[in-house]
Amino acid sequence: MKKKLFFIVMIFLSAYIFAGGNQESVSIGESELDVVKIENFYHSSEYTKVPERVVALSLQQVETLSALGLEEKIILANYGHNYIEELLPEYRSGIKDKPVIEEPNLEYIISQNPDLIFMASYYFFISTFGKYEDYEQNNINLYVAEGTYEQNSTIQNTYNDILNLARIFRIEDKANKLIKKLSEREEAIVKKLSGVKPVKCFIFDSESKGKIVTAGGIGLENYLLETAGGKNIFEHTEKQFLSVPIEEIIAADPDFIIINSYPVSEGGQHYDNDGQRKIDILKNKKELSEVSAIKNNRFIIVPLHSVFPGIQNIDALENIARGLHPEVFN
Repeated sequence: MKKKLFFIVMIFLSAYIFAGGNQESVSIGESELDVVKIENFYHSSEYTKVPERVVALSLQQVETLSALGLEEKIILANYGHNYIEELLPEYRSGIKDKPVIEEPNLEYIISQNPDLIFMASYYFFISTFGKYEDYEQNNINLYVAEGTYEQNSTIQNTYNDILNLARIFRIEDKANKLIKKLSEREEAIVKKLSGVKPVKCFIFDSESKGKIVTAGGIGLENYLLETAGGKNIFEHTEKQFLSVPIEEIIAADPDFIIINSYPVSEGGQHYDNDGQRKIDILKNKKELSEVSAIKNNRFIIVPLHSVFPGIQNIDALENIARGLHPEVFN
């Protein structure tokens, strides 16, 4: 299953079938409505009561619910290509005993009688998961994380998810406090970086068929890199992820390389230190030996799950910013 989900993520990185849509900020007050209407994933959903049985699909969705104090409502979870150990430590104990579905299956999920599925859009790539309409016909609401289908997503999409969940669960106070905590961290990082000169960077995600998979000029990871004071050498491409020949990396001569680290390889192998493994791959390519980042050993390892839409995006932002501009954090 880990291998299958890895390929699903790879399809997501290259295809983005569900790209597009509108990105808007939302705000909430303290009022509780009898019927809550939510516009999400090109659908309109109504909530006449607070959901009590929630299926959380992907590590980021489990984490967001936990951060809102909703872990007790989770009846079933799936971590995608991640592990529970990659949750922030403060949320692990509340979720560790929850049932886990290794391979999301339409019939099984429906049999658990959920009233809400909070999920990433990538699950629609799994044939056994079914379609949106399959759940709709069984009176199960789906809420799809904005950042997983918005083509040019930012941290704001995660804030929007938190606000929408607050409306659904009638927990506006908790949501506002969580967003305040996250946004204050984000603003503090951005303030420190005021006036810094952007550093030329290359993002190394993986290697496939003799080419390098990297992040392009749109999408969340590019946004995080730019916000952290970096300049993507492939910012000119209108893609979120793309494959590039090694010659283009050499010609661009990046000063830093951001390493996307994740525990399952394309072949399904498990790695305890994928970040260092990828650094070694690049260092062993003789044709890259004169690239400034490699010559000066300038690498920043970033867990892949932290650059997928979720509350750990702030950690990724700080991780990259500290690596590129340590002088402003001293």
